[in-house]
Amino acid sequence: MPTDTEQAFNPYASSTHLDIAESSLMSTEKVKRPISVWLMQILLYVFVGLFVMGLFRGMADVVRLGYSNLSSGRVLFSIFWVSGLILGSVWTAISLHRRRNWSKWVCLCLLALLLAVIILSPNTTYYANDAERMGGFVGRYVFFSVLLIWWAYALAFSKKAKRYFKTGSDIDDMT
Repeated sequence: MPTDTEQAFNPYASSTHLDIAESSLMSTEKVKRPISVWLMQILLYVFVGLFVMGLFRGMADVVRLGYSNLSSGRVLFSIFWVSGLILGSVWTAISLHRRRNWSKWVCLCLLALLLAVIILSPNTTYYANDAERMGGFVGRYVFFSVLLIWWAYALAFSKKAKRYFKTGSDIDDMT
């Protein structure tokens, strides 16, 4: 016979063991952030770091070369474009943390864009033989694609992600 402590909510139980009534009664504190959301936040902050480094490097080039060699319109456009990417990435990562439902769709678009870049970019790698070439092909086009699709599913369509973002939409209605 299970006791009351055994029937208490277990945050580490798989989503198949959760009762529908129990999951609807859960507060936001009991719904843990899925690992796919953690990984997406890390990826967004890595993008922020790379964008900031690119912005500083570009500004250093502008200072070093001076404005005489560069069009001021192109420089301003680049600064605004990279600043927008930085602010958008930070805003999306914070919105993922706050469980905003729209942020998962932005992240899905980002994953689709990342997959398209990986698949459509030219392969300039030198391979010593056909076995290495085949391994590179399988790794790049099959393995990496399957991993990104799996990550997209876990981020937006799994039961844990739906439950995580459902509590965020309830928070949106309250504020």
